[in-house]
Amino acid sequence: MLRIDIRLLLLACGMVPVAPALADTIPVGNPSFEVLPPSGLPLECGVGCFYSVGSIPSWTTSGDAGQFQPGVQAGNFAFFTSLSDGITSAYLNPGAFMFQQISASVQAGVTYTLNLDFGWNNATAFASVADLLVGGNRYLATGVMPVQGNWSTFTATYTGLPADAGNPITIELFFNGAIPNGQANFDNIRLSTTPSAIPEPSFTGLLALCSAGLVVSARWRRHRSRI
Repeated sequence: MLRIDIRLLLLACGMVPVAPALADTIPVGNPSFEVLPPSGLPLECGVGCFYSVGSIPSWTTSGDAGQFQPGVQAGNFAFFTSLSDGITSAYLNPGAFMFQQISASVQAGVTYTLNLDFGWNNATAFASVADLLVGGNRYLATGVMPVQGNWSTFTATYTGLPADAGNPITIELFFNGAIPNGQANFDNIRLSTTPSAIPEPSFTGLLALCSAGLVVSARWRRHRSRI
């Protein structure tokens, strides 16, 4: 009976998975700016091109900001030769700023990764800046500058510090003030977490049980070899 129990335990231990390191998604409100304000996009900017000035659903805005459908889908390539995600993006003109505090707070040891697409408008200079704001510190998104008229993914990462545990996490989008004749364009905002490397309590308990089983098995085998 002891032999069967040990074999079953060893079989179970062999099936214990490696502690997962999969990313978990944190919801971002209106991440691709496809949700339009109540008034829609009332201003025209060319063939199939529309935009708004003012509030953006789920985001707090300041200055000359709004949502933008550049019209690539109608053959108008005056502003962009490609789109990022859907037909709508957000823009910021000089002095503008927007942010969103997400529905999660910092956990120590957890890595937070912000991915978002920066656009370079054909008609302006490139002026997009973004970061994660945590505990008064900004963690800038970095990446390869897009080809003019197109988009490129930028990334910011932050690993939760014990001193920041419980603090809010805010996504900030800026216009780069050093580029007076530019425009900042954003789309496809994603935020994810990679869990701490510390195993879950249940996983730790199972590993301890398996370790104990291996010790018992080794002792039992040594005892049998003496008989």
